[in-house]
Parts: sequence; structure tokens; C-alpha cells
Amino acid sequence: MKLLRRTRRVRVPLFTYNHTLTPIYDTDPDPGDTPDPGTNPDPEPIPDLSGILESISFSMYPSQLEGYIFSRYSHPATLMNCVIPDDDLPLVKSWFGGAPVTAVASDTLVKRLSDSVFGQLKDFIADAANASLFLAPCRIGAAIRIDDGSYCSVSTPVYLAPNTMAPLLAIREYSLYGTSLQTIVEMICTPVKIAAQIPAFQLPESVASRAEAIVFFATRQGDILAGDETVKGVTTTDIYGETSRCWHYDRLSPDVIRANVLADTDFRIIGEVDIAQASEGVASLQLPISPGALATWKMLPKFDPKQSGNDGEINDPTLPGGDVDDNYSRIRLVTAPLDLGYPDDEKMIREVALRGIYNRFPPTQKGDPSLPEINLFISPHRDRWRKIATGQGGYIRLPVGIRTRWLKVEVIAPRDSTFDAITFHIDLK
Repeated sequence: MKLLRRTRRVRVPLFTYNHTLTPIYDTDPDPGDTPDPGTNPDPEPIPDLSGILESISFSMYPSQLEGYIFSRYSHPATLMNCVIPDDDLPLVKSWFGGAPVTAVASDTLVKRLSDSVFGQLKDFIADAANASLFLAPCRIGAAIRIDDGSYCSVSTPVYLAPNTMAPLLAIREYSLYGTSLQTIVEMICTPVKIAAQIPAFQLPESVASRAEAIVFFATRQGDILAGDETVKGVTTTDIYGETSRCWHYDRLSPDVIRANVLADTDFRIIGEVDIAQASEGVASLQLPISPGALATWKMLPKFDPKQSGNDGEINDPTLPGGDVDDNYSRIRLVTAPLDLGYPDDEKMIREVALRGIYNRFPPTQKGDPSLPEINLFISPHRDRWRKIATGQGGYIRLPVGIRTRWLKVEVIAPRDSTFDAITFHIDLK
């Protein structure tokens, strides 16, 4: 019998005895900060391993999305309803074989049709993201994570396009009862899962003992809707050699969507695989993406393809807690080591959230200084700390659950921010 996991939220109040608070000028820790007494000296530099992951390839395979009709059509289909204004009834009947008319759709009809069609289409896009399925183009790559939190041998991100444009909306069935129009609409697009093909590889001895995982990073899926589209009527389109009625709207061109995706440099970590498993080679590995991760993109850990070196270490501030100097623009808070009251084999960390008074508005730019930055570190024995995730705005959502004995959280925020607790979302055995 399959056991259900228990979910808990553990709230850790931020009292003076379990954290330190330091005023700082900027978000970079002072190089002069004194490290933990137990911190090991910096390890040897990682040799150049460029190209070792360039042989990784990615493939897409179709997947059905729960809640949509697949039994009668090749693509997902759904029901769309609209109440037709009386004055527009002759026009709507003409779309479906009635006597032709010269009238144009009223503003009311256009609004009702647009709300119905795009409401369903946006729900479909959101449902796919919640199910960790891809609909739109993105860029994806892989990197080897080292035990100090840095990355080496980062592959060149490749462009994947499950669908190059917003879907055609084919009207497969329709009925008009009085002023109530019902249509079964097949959305001509394919939700996909992404798999990686990893050839066997061997790392140099100096790196093999420090390599932990292959992480997969990606850009957000490109916008296939401009946001101001309207539906003004029905058109006929050739779909796989068959002439079909479709709801008509202006679609963004593949070139525009592709250019926007290629210009996006905001990469996020969407999954990882243990290095021991990967190094033996994997013929087809479905990317281990947690349900809902693609729908909460901004909460996924950021990834910089240029990141290298010993950036994963954390240096604890040595100044005691106290009032923040007005001459400083930001504060830096670091918690004491936390185990949340559970051993590492019983808890799995899913999310970290700040509680208090601080700016929660969406960032206006990458590294927006008006928002708090939160960093999560883990350690098996409290002697070496490795940064595994960074978030902006007070939240971290991990793509996969993390098991660890000890945790430490670092917060860098504007000096007028106040924090009273940190909440951890964990799964228990």
C-alpha cells in the first residue's frame, strides 16, 4: 500500500539568540567577514571541463493533460460557451452554415467571444504548467554542480519548441439554442514532457569526489499570446489536409516568439539527477520537475550559466545583533544552524518563506534592490555550508525536495524591512 506523505509548515521565530543582523552597504558579503571556525580552506580550482556535457541532448514526447477531451480528437479539446446578443444572431448563424449576412460583430459580441475563448485558452496554458508540461518554446541546458555550490561544464542552452505558435482553435462541434452558443474546440497544439539523453562520461579524479549532480536549467516558456487578442468571428483553415472552422484571432509569429525566448537570460533550475546515476549514461531521463513548478516560475532557484568558483560558501557575520545604522542601505540576516526538529531521513524541504514586513511587489529588474534576497544553505555536519537556492521577494520554491540534516538561511534586504519568522514547508515520512 502506498503511504501518503505528511506535509508540515515549520515556523522558526527570529529571536536574538538564533540569528545575527548586520548592516551592510550592498548585497555582496564583505570579503573580510570571518568564516565559521569549522569551515575548511578553499578547495583546489576545478580544471577546465568545458564541453563534457555538450553531448547531452533533449527530446520531447507528447503527453495528455487531465481534464481535456482526447478520446475523439488528436489534440486536447474543451467546451466553450457564449451568450450571443440578439442583434448578432443572424451573423453567428451565418458562420455555421446559415444565410450569409453583411453585418459585422458588435462590440458586445466581440468581448463575450474573446472572454470565453481566451479564458479557456489561458486556463489550458495554466493547467499545462501546473502539470509540469511544456507548450511553448524555451531554452534548456545542463551543468555539473560541485560541492561548494558552483557549477562547471555548463552546456550551451538549446532551443526547444513544442509548439511554435499559439494554437489554432478548431470548432469540432457546435450547437445554438436560442442565444446560447456551445462549441467543442480542439486546440491544435501538443503538451509535451522533456527528456534528456545523457551519454556515459568520466570525470577527472580531482572533480569526481566533489561533483554532486547534473542540474537542468531553462528559461521561462515564451509568451505565445500578446495579451490584446480578440475574437471577431470564424474562419476556415486547412488542418492536416482538412478544411476546418476555427475561431479567428491574430497570432504572434514564430519569429517574434523565438526572438523573445533567445533574448531571455533569466534561467531557473527545474530539476537535477544524481551524478552517480548520470555518469553511467541514461538513455532517456524524464526531467524530474515537481508538480506546479512551471506555474510558479519566479519561485524557482535562479541559475547563472557563467557562475563558477567558490560562490557557494557562506561567511557568517560576526557583528552582534542590534539597531541598524542609518548610514547603511541594507541589512544582512543569517540564522543559526537549524534542524527543524527532524532528522535528515525524515524531512524533505520544499519551500522557504519569510514572514514580516517587507516589499512584496514583483521585481522591476533582475536583482531589484527594493526586494529582499533569500539564500538557502545546507550542511550534513555544520562544518561546510553549500548554497543550493536563491530567491527574490522572500520566497524559495525548490524544484525537487531536499533532504539534509542542517539548514541555514541568509536574508539580504532594505534596512526598513522587518522579519519575525521564517517558514519551512516540509514533507515528512
